[in-house]
Amino acid sequence: MDQYSAERITNLYYPFASKAEWELALFLLQSKMSMAAIDAFLSLELIRRIGLSFRTAKDLRSRAEMLPKGPQWKCRTLHTAHPTKYPVHLFYRDPIECLQSLLSNPIFKNHIQFTPLRVFQLAQEQMRVYSEWWTGDAAWTMQEQLPPGASLLGTILSSDKTNISAMTGGRVAHPLLISLANISMDLRMRASSHAFLLLALLPIPKFIHKNKKLRGTLENCLVHECLDIITQPLKKAAEIGMMMTDPLGYRHYCFTPLAAYIVDTPEAAMLAGMAGRTSPVTLASYTQFGDDFRHEPRMLANTVESLRKIELESRINPWDLELYTKEAMKYRLNGVHRPFFRDWPMSEPSVFLTPEPLHHWHKFLWDHNVKWCCNVLGDAEIDFRFSILHPHTGFHHFTEGISKLKQVTGREHWDVQHYLVPVIAGAVPKHLLIAIRALMDFRYLVQARIIDDRVCIMIQTSLKEFHDHKAAILAAGARRGKGSKIIDNWYIPKLEFLQSVVPSIRSNGSPIQWSADVTERTHISKIKDPARASNNQRYEEQICRYLDRTEKCRQFNLAMSMLEGAIPQSTTCPTPNDDDNESDSETEFDDNCVTTNSHCDVVLINNDPTIQWPYSGIKGHSVAQIRIIMHPILKPGFRSHPSLDKFLAYIQHFDIVPQTTRAFPGTRTSRGRFPEPSTGLYVLKRAKHANKVVKGSIICLDTVRVHIELTPRFGDKANPHLTKQTSAGYSSEFWLDKYFDKELFYALSLSSSCN
Repeated sequence: MDQYSAERITNLYYPFASKAEWELALFLLQSKMSMAAIDAFLSLELIRRIGLSFRTAKDLRSRAEMLPKGPQWKCRTLHTAHPTKYPVHLFYRDPIECLQSLLSNPIFKNHIQFTPLRVFQLAQEQMRVYSEWWTGDAAWTMQEQLPPGASLLGTILSSDKTNISAMTGGRVAHPLLISLANISMDLRMRASSHAFLLLALLPIPKFIHKNKKLRGTLENCLVHECLDIITQPLKKAAEIGMMMTDPLGYRHYCFTPLAAYIVDTPEAAMLAGMAGRTSPVTLASYTQFGDDFRHEPRMLANTVESLRKIELESRINPWDLELYTKEAMKYRLNGVHRPFFRDWPMSEPSVFLTPEPLHHWHKFLWDHNVKWCCNVLGDAEIDFRFSILHPHTGFHHFTEGISKLKQVTGREHWDVQHYLVPVIAGAVPKHLLIAIRALMDFRYLVQARIIDDRVCIMIQTSLKEFHDHKAAILAAGARRGKGSKIIDNWYIPKLEFLQSVVPSIRSNGSPIQWSADVTERTHISKIKDPARASNNQRYEEQICRYLDRTEKCRQFNLAMSMLEGAIPQSTTCPTPNDDDNESDSETEFDDNCVTTNSHCDVVLINNDPTIQWPYSGIKGHSVAQIRIIMHPILKPGFRSHPSLDKFLAYIQHFDIVPQTTRAFPGTRTSRGRFPEPSTGLYVLKRAKHANKVVKGSIICLDTVRVHIELTPRFGDKANPHLTKQTSAGYSSEFWLDKYFDKELFYALSLSSSCN
């Protein structure tokens, strides 16, 4: 309830005097000005003449505290079984209040789905389609367990430690975020939508214990204890239900199971209660991580039964840490005796621990695939190849190569994967190349927002193809540890996680929605920015106050804007097609002609108007390089015609080099416009006349369909005379890099699978 609702009957902007004063207050509150700077601003003679109702920064913040409240922060002091260096405080909010805040947000009004769906491409229900969480089997199964008329609210949690001090101090926070799986993924994945709320700041204690491993066990137990405390209202609502209100004011009888917990690989094992080098989602141990099949899923009953045997049959006190941890290791458990999810209805670790794209796929590429390629090609060769690629706006150009990069982020991971396959092609053993390419296909296929049963089969096929050829990686000595020591095993946890991707798609929808890059961006606005605005003393309390004030201002500004009929730009969340009609940049035409000086873009052009891109793939299209863009100028006296009022382009053509391929095992080989089998990429060369002159023609610019990348075909060793300016002009053959863009990949890969 708003305790100042009576005052707002006469003044909507109370405790501020007017709309203008509120706008100034909002500007100051959202700025990064210190309180001293705000005081200096408010003391200016010009500002004092305005007659503001607040005269100091402290008064301004006090008035902001009078705005309508959101979920309230609580602090609880925890008493641990073993002593800690400092008292342990848990700062948290009621998760039901947080979900209610999200559920009633008017911005999400048209983007919340309460009913699970089963979507099919065909009327015969033979091709299942998975996208949002509510299109998967997990939501459908949960709904069947609820009373008639009840609504399912899928709870999303995410936690990860993050640094909040730069260079000095070493301060670390452990935020716990919460969101709703019922909100559409396109909206939920936008940082500007504020669909993830900070639910708690998990404590990071310093236990006083001489054994380092046991200190880690104590920290794990404390995390589970905190999660148990925080999620208790959610567990209760998942068991008996709770009435909640949607954006239109309608009340729903809601149940709140855990739909997904977004974490990286080590934290997933900690949350599942598993010891190191053990899968948190299957019964596989580290020696089985390289198997080419999925092991049995790890169910809640498995963990509970193991804990029962330790405590009842072995009769070991859980707080006898050394003995209990030793016994737990026999069951591959980490010593946590009360996992937080043990009493959460409809919540299974093998289901809610979803694949996490940022760490499981992109970081896996950098930590392993890139290292394998560097070890086989050599750092100097792979660095040179990356350094002479064409620079593209929006993509990182690796001027010094990639082998010496430090502090690499997800953005660099994505940029490297755009080029890795064509860069190494021809310089690594064939079967090693197929293994790398198969993992790349897997990585791109699983990033689709809409995945059907056919794509699921392609994903499984790509993973199987990797396992069929992975022996070549070990044979080439590509897997190496510290000191370049050869590794001859596949003890890689992320590799085992890949076997659970397709089952997770069928249960929880498209896995791209569970990417941690969304939550890590949220850490900036919810943790790092508030921490920087603090005085570095007791930062947890100051983060909570900062967020409380910020959320009050944002919600109040939204409410006032809606009353006036104009939602502010910062709070609106456009649909995915809102920007389709706007070009990324404007092109200025001078004298009706544009020439490209440093680099001429390569595009795909349509040759057959009856064939539609991207559904046709490369059929009916050809590759060309745009040299000049121009517009006809009619001589005086000539009558204009619509066919002449078009932009034209002079292009130079490329031909696809025919390849020999086999469609299915046991069939006869054929030769034609096929991708090269090892890379899955088309090989191209410049089209020339008999006199060696490059073929060119003039086309209408509206036949251009998409910008593409041609990567030089370097062969066994790249020409040392090439540079990033000359590699396109002096190379004889090229790879049509389908990994340059995800939409291009889907067009070329999915259409070819249908033909």
